[in-house]
Amino acid sequence: MASANTSKHLAVVLIPLYKLALTEAELFSIQLTLRTLKDYPISIACPIGLKKDFELLIQEWDHPNIQIDAFADSYFKGIAGYNSLLKAKFFYQHYAQYEYMLIAQPDALILSDELHNWCQKQYSYIGAPFFDGFADPIYPLRFIGVGNGGISLRRIPDFIKAASHIRYIPNTRAPAPNSIFNMYELGRFIKHRLIFCFNLWPLFPQVNEDVFWGILIPQHFDFFRVPSPEEAILFAFDAEPRYLYGRNQGMLPFACHAWERYDYAFWKETLGKQGLEIPSKS
Repeated sequence: MASANTSKHLAVVLIPLYKLALTEAELFSIQLTLRTLKDYPISIACPIGLKKDFELLIQEWDHPNIQIDAFADSYFKGIAGYNSLLKAKFFYQHYAQYEYMLIAQPDALILSDELHNWCQKQYSYIGAPFFDGFADPIYPLRFIGVGNGGISLRRIPDFIKAASHIRYIPNTRAPAPNSIFNMYELGRFIKHRLIFCFNLWPLFPQVNEDVFWGILIPQHFDFFRVPSPEEAILFAFDAEPRYLYGRNQGMLPFACHAWERYDYAFWKETLGKQGLEIPSKS
């Protein structure tokens, strides 16, 4: 466990929230994050239009160091806006006083206070392993990279550095068309390999921000380090938690994401054995 002094500028725990009406499960997840990572500063990233409301709300939360960081409302009106915010250089510059940012969305559970240990590994980006098929894994299961952004650790200087150098970053999952008359494939190729393939607004690759940082960026910047999927299992589970639990020799990770969505029964049983009673599924 890190002391309050060593953790003050080592890492900020960022919880993105776009609405005030939180479910029982979301409140449970947030309160667990606040309790488990009590030695670290907390940032609530929210729409600027809700800043005053969130300032009132957090007065009821038990944590010694919570701040509100408000950004344009447009970044919180859908997944496209959120992706734009988390690909933007200015977003990471806003937190440049810290070396690391742990993003813990309100459907993530922090299962142990191991944040300091993960920071010590000096990875640029860590998240739960990606399976082929991403949110809907394809069987047989196959890892294709790291890692899901719902609970993810990001080394801020590396993100700023990557965002400061314009680079051609094509999304190679859009293959070349097998015929110039195949208009659909030709359109995808032009979009993903010729237009939306640079790390600057508005030409970012049209993929979710965690795929951008976890898979595309490491292919084009040698300094940008991510762990192997096997090591990332120790950090977090997302899709297929029962399978990952087996691969991890029956050990829980540092955290998990989307515990209501992916195999709720597994989490109910497994965490119950650890003395953590999770709410009923919404």
